[in-house]
Amino acid sequence: MENKENKRFKMFLCITIIVILLACMGFYIFKKLEANKDATLSEYTPQEEISDEQFRSTIVKLYFKEVASNNLRVESKSVDAKELISNPYLTLVNLLIQGPSDANLQSAIPQGTQVLNVSLSGDTIVVDLSNEFVENHAGGAEAESATIYSIVNTLTELTEVNAVKFLIDGQEGKAFKDNALSFSEPFVRK
Repeated sequence: MENKENKRFKMFLCITIIVILLACMGFYIFKKLEANKDATLSEYTPQEEISDEQFRSTIVKLYFKEVASNNLRVESKSVDAKELISNPYLTLVNLLIQGPSDANLQSAIPQGTQVLNVSLSGDTIVVDLSNEFVENHAGGAEAESATIYSIVNTLTELTEVNAVKFLIDGQEGKAFKDNALSFSEPFVRK
């Protein structure tokens, strides 16, 4: 009989310990949830008021030529999204012409170049540039390639663009002065 009572006591003791452990775990979980609830409900107060410009800004990737070489390097720039709405392609090419903020980079587009027109035709951007684009270029295959791919790589960052066709003063088939690089075919990203 004593053995039966001993078994019952042990069983009661085990059940009591399990109930106490479950109660402790439940209390711990409840406290954790309460702490998280308080943390998520607290209101965030910024250190400064966010302006409309900051709210609308987006980051674009622009490809510029390194000063020490003809290698292209990306510079990310924050731009007001409102500027990109009407003609993002024109905005991006004009940003390339303006040049980088990093002193180790420079615009690959020759001085005096003007953008006459930029339009999307299928998945190809047609960029019509002024004659200064070819006339004011220093020349050389590497520099010419850097100039072309500065524009191509920047514009093909946009998902709808796969190639870039160049026109000079509205005419197709032009080339740089040394004829090393012709604009007869669209250029795709390298």
